[in-house]
Amino acid sequence: MIDLGMVKPGRTIRIPFGSYDGGTGASAVASAFVAADIKIYKDGGTVARASASGITATTTFSSITGINTVFIDLADNTTANFYEAGSEYFVIVGPITIDAQTVEFPIGRFDIGYVGAVLNTTISALTSQTSFTLEDGSAITDAYTDFLLLAHQLDDEFDIGYGFITGYTSGRVVTLSADPVARVLAVGDHIALFLPANVEGWNAAPVQVPTVAGVPNVDVTQWSGTAVPTPTTTGVPDVNVERWLDALVTLSASVPDVNVQSSDLTAALVNLIWDEAMVETTGAPAITGSMRDFMEWWAALSRNVINQTATLTTLRNDADAVDLSTSIVSDDATTFIRGEFST
Repeated sequence: MIDLGMVKPGRTIRIPFGSYDGGTGASAVASAFVAADIKIYKDGGTVARASASGITATTTFSSITGINTVFIDLADNTTANFYEAGSEYFVIVGPITIDAQTVEFPIGRFDIGYVGAVLNTTISALTSQTSFTLEDGSAITDAYTDFLLLAHQLDDEFDIGYGFITGYTSGRVVTLSADPVARVLAVGDHIALFLPANVEGWNAAPVQVPTVAGVPNVDVTQWSGTAVPTPTTTGVPDVNVERWLDALVTLSASVPDVNVQSSDLTAALVNLIWDEAMVETTGAPAITGSMRDFMEWWAALSRNVINQTATLTTLRNDADAVDLSTSIVSDDATTFIRGEFST
């Protein structure tokens, strides 16, 4: 007898068996072997499945004398709800004739469900797509809360959906967070429950509820085996860079000395600086202005329209529509004076 272990709902299982001569042990044909000769029993019951639909019996498999096969389509629901997740089955052949002898014998056993599931069962009653009752399960409230639920159509090999359990009662009533994805639930659906993926504990300590829903709070207390010091500014970790390009970082009064060794990095930084777009100045910068302020001022002073009268120099904007800055000029025939441009 072959133990197939746990098999997924809806698939077709194939069980081979040999038939032999009673006197010599040589391979012998199992005569008149048909689907009706195959009995399938559920959960230790003594009444076999009522229908042979979905069962195929073959003798002399691949033209090999004495090799026979039984194919069972678990998606066949002719005998309603016979093949169910969470149930155990064994298969008996007989009575059939081999070497003029009438024999009966077991050829296999299997369970229906998903390997790794905490519970394999079915839906016994359906209130809505988010509330239904399981055929089997724990009598403890919240026993499966936060579990992942997989639903598999009763009479199909591939039609599945999933959802997340947000509530479970002692009466085996499940509540889902939303309608299951990719599946419309029905009574009889195979159900498999899997442990939750949520991290609720770490090193035997409960994980805090995150400040932002769905984004865990990360508290780093150790780094490379060393305790992380309390930050100078609350919530902002102190960063101590000890190595750069595989060399120790040196400090000048707590300020790292940066030694850029890569010519590619140097070129990239230079290009980043010189490719930065400027904006038109709004007036002469203060003496303490930035280098960028002065470059924008010099650019305007060198290319924009300048109006000159006997007493005033006026720098216009790029569109020659607005005065940007003015400078008072004077000439007493001995000294020419140009005053500061206005800021």
